[in-house]
Amino acid sequence: VKADGAWGLYNPAIRFLPFGRHHWSNENAHALVGSTEKELTFWKINLSPASYSRTERRGDFAIDKQGTLRGHVKMTYTGHEGIAIKHRFEGETRAEMEKSIARDVQAQHPGAQVSQIEVMHMYSPDGVPEIHYTVEVPAYADVTAQRIFLRCSYFECGSKPVFSREKRIYDIDFRYAREGSDVVRIDFPADFEVEEGSSPRSLASTEAFSHSVSLAKVKGRNRLVYSREVRSNAIVVGAQFYPAVKAYFDSIYNEDQHIVTLRRSGPDPDPVPDVVQAATSFESPSVPLL
Repeated sequence: VKADGAWGLYNPAIRFLPFGRHHWSNENAHALVGSTEKELTFWKINLSPASYSRTERRGDFAIDKQGTLRGHVKMTYTGHEGIAIKHRFEGETRAEMEKSIARDVQAQHPGAQVSQIEVMHMYSPDGVPEIHYTVEVPAYADVTAQRIFLRCSYFECGSKPVFSREKRIYDIDFRYAREGSDVVRIDFPADFEVEEGSSPRSLASTEAFSHSVSLAKVKGRNRLVYSREVRSNAIVVGAQFYPAVKAYFDSIYNEDQHIVTLRRSGPDPDPVPDVVQAATSFESPSVPLL
């Protein structure tokens, strides 16, 4: 459409596509534009930045002495990520969406009990889709008489490596740039303390990928705060770079499996010092334990 002397490209045929935005398959391409004046013009469709397609996952949990994890989860999706999840649930009733979400959680965390599922803005082109649920995961942590071995990366715990094959023939298509943010808070029993306080390792950022992770204990509370930020600016990566890409994602996977050891307090405990002020929200600052 040409308005006020300028061309604008619109695609009303794609459901859930916000007005004025382009489907990821049309980005970084040229559109052939014709007019009544018999002019033909090629118009370049720009790529959306990673910040446009953002997934935010928040978890507020408590772990008990038997290793059962209980808490509430909130997930939001914007940009291409939001459009993709809307298309995934397209045609499903609310009850069917809730069953699909519960199956996804149980596939990642066997034995999980999922309840109070809420799905928001799945039918609106401009609304940001949200998923909320309450979960109980038995045997989430390994326990002994004196220790709890805890993985704080709830959203990646039980996941599989992104790339499994050692070799690849074809280029890697990431479709679009994207970024993700995880914040997980876990309260642990009052008579336990952090024994092994090492933090997972952030990886060196490149032009194509970035990864940042931190783990902290809240001052004055038996609470751990885990934060994870990832970004991918890559669209298509040649097959010759597959070993390097696989190694990078394998390193992220390994850091996602990081374990924190909690020890039952003894008569002469060796406490880990509190390192941050009490957290009151997901945006509270945190610093590494070590």
